[in-house]
Amino acid sequence: MKKYGQANVQILFDLFSWKKRAGESIRFEIVQQGRFWVVSFISYDQHSPYEHTFASFMGDTHDELYSWSLDLLTDFTIQFDKSVVSFPIPDVMNTPVSTPTLQ
Repeated sequence: MKKYGQANVQILFDLFSWKKRAGESIRFEIVQQGRFWVVSFISYDQHSPYEHTFASFMGDTHDELYSWSLDLLTDFTIQFDKSVVSFPIPDVMNTPVSTPTLQ
């Protein structure tokens, strides 16, 4: 198992994106295993008992893994939200309207 500093963030973001587009939510879980701590990223469907652990990494302390995981998911969420297609709402107040004139 790799240390969290060796994680390929682009691959993780691709996995996160794939899971989100499939309608799944993503969470992380940190547990102690021996003298190390392990963070696992888990996808799940809120309407099903199905869970899938799709990536795990080691670290020396709970706090460093927690900070890294939270930062990673926050960065992904911001990038993912920006990539979602949104349609601009027209600004009615500033749209010039021509007034018909009678001749």
